[in-house]
Amino acid sequence: MQTLVSRATGHPRLRDYQEAAVDAVRKYPKPRPVVVAATGAGKTVIASKIAVERLARGPVLFLAHRDELLDQTLERFAMVFDGHGAPGQEVTVGRIQAEANDVAADFAVASVQTLSQPERLSQWLAAHETTPTVITDECHHAAAASYKRIYAALGLLGDVREGTLHLGLTATPYRTDRADLTQVYDGVAYAIGIHDLMEIGFLVPPKSERLEIVEGLEDDDDDRDWSDAEVAGAVDTPGVNQRIVEAWKEKASDRLTIAFCASVEHAYHLADAFEAAGVPVAAVHGALPKQVRRETLAAFSDGKIRVLCNYGVLTEGFDRPEVTCIIMARPTKSHSLYVQCIGRGLRIAPHIGKEDCLVLDVVGVTAIHKLMTVDRLLAEDQDAVSEANAKEDVAARGKRVAKRLSAAAFRWLRVRDGVWLARDFRGRFVRVQQIDGVWHVAYGAWASEESNARRVAGGDAPVEPKAETLYYGADSEMAWGCAATYAQLWLQPRAVAVDQDWMTLPPTPKQVEALQRRGLPVPQTRWEAAELVTLATPRQLEVLGKIFSAYKVPRHLLPDTLEEAAALLDAVIGKRMDRDEFLVQYSRVLPHRWLIALESHVLTASYAELVNAV
Repeated sequence: MQTLVSRATGHPRLRDYQEAAVDAVRKYPKPRPVVVAATGAGKTVIASKIAVERLARGPVLFLAHRDELLDQTLERFAMVFDGHGAPGQEVTVGRIQAEANDVAADFAVASVQTLSQPERLSQWLAAHETTPTVITDECHHAAAASYKRIYAALGLLGDVREGTLHLGLTATPYRTDRADLTQVYDGVAYAIGIHDLMEIGFLVPPKSERLEIVEGLEDDDDDRDWSDAEVAGAVDTPGVNQRIVEAWKEKASDRLTIAFCASVEHAYHLADAFEAAGVPVAAVHGALPKQVRRETLAAFSDGKIRVLCNYGVLTEGFDRPEVTCIIMARPTKSHSLYVQCIGRGLRIAPHIGKEDCLVLDVVGVTAIHKLMTVDRLLAEDQDAVSEANAKEDVAARGKRVAKRLSAAAFRWLRVRDGVWLARDFRGRFVRVQQIDGVWHVAYGAWASEESNARRVAGGDAPVEPKAETLYYGADSEMAWGCAATYAQLWLQPRAVAVDQDWMTLPPTPKQVEALQRRGLPVPQTRWEAAELVTLATPRQLEVLGKIFSAYKVPRHLLPDTLEEAAALLDAVIGKRMDRDEFLVQYSRVLPHRWLIALESHVLTASYAELVNAV
């Protein structure tokens, strides 16, 4: 169990539709609402904001059924609490899963499998007189016996104690076994679908390629999905597996890929086919030891494995935005299963230039009317969200579709590997950095003394140096979501929005002159020229690189822009100084970068003490 203390930073700012979802839950007239939000909408952030608001009422219990969901929830709750809790507010957080048994925590994430055991459930009830807030993730599972055992013990079935909230979260309200969720929930308070999130740039569009290579799947008149055994018998053949590998090599060999298979054996057989073709591949499934599974997923995230053949473990709670191809090697009629599978590839990843997700749909050689494909998914998603909204009082909930845009709506300077910068004409910036798998997003402002002098001479106020962290953690989706929010709130649209007309015009004479003076080729557009004249020059970086090496200063502190590099060089070139004196000069000349480096742990505490002493 851990104690958190809120700094009330106000970060991260929730997206407009996330705020609308929180408000809809507040106003919902019944105690058991559901929020339906497509993959990539940030359901856990929505839930965390609600949890923070309700902590004053008593403990908050968050239920999930996968380890990965528990880990993500703890991280995101900590981030939201730090930003949106009261100043100095304390909360204890913990988990109830396997050996972990933090039943006394104010905010607890619990595995359904663990908490549904009578002994664990009794321990929770003994530690808390009431549980006024329960949140169930992936709540389309909530009609299962293990869930209902917990709900019955907490008084969430039938008449519910006044002031209690049982919030359900799901990407889809569908369930192929037709279990009746009305026994558990009162209705949908808010819904946002795949179409909406694609429209505002928080999901990339799926691009479908149909592989009509399967024989033996029969169409029928009912809505029952095929069993895994029925599907495996049709798709797990040497011929089909070989055709899948050939199609992938032709259409997706440069894409990080997840294949959804029909059985454990199918996952291994398809992996064998990829391996025989020389493709780095691995198979994962629920029976793998947890440590082996984590190591395999880590290798996949690092790009050492290009194709991950899985059965039953990556449909929920697995977030790798860099995935750009899904192989749907498990044909299905289930909307729920299909959206969960392809949703693993729809998350945005501006840092790799992701524009879409290729879905290789393995389908039958004959038409099957009820088979899920990308086209049918998008049509049903639109219908489902419209139906959910029609049943609720939309006016009481506020606008459903967000105004805020994704990171793809802005121009980002790629400073160097792992560093991106959006900067406007007033010296304001949003900066994204990735170091050893950890993302650090900051916003602020800075201008050199020379630039500020020109501003003052022109009657403008000088730029005051500023830097503040928005996000620090391993979640790239959260990082780019925060970056997008502040790019929209903090920066001038005419400087950074991708739809600005000036960006596609030819370079200005002044840009051409500056580029020729540096011996750089003149690009075709004004934006490309702006990139080249904004970034530090190779010569500046070469000189500073030698200085940084001599003083053993982390290269992560290298200046981002030509203006920063020139200011630092002016302060240190030709001056004899030791390492501490150099760091002091750095902190004075580039205070915004110094603050960012301290908060991203690039520097040790001794550096901060040094500057504070000076």
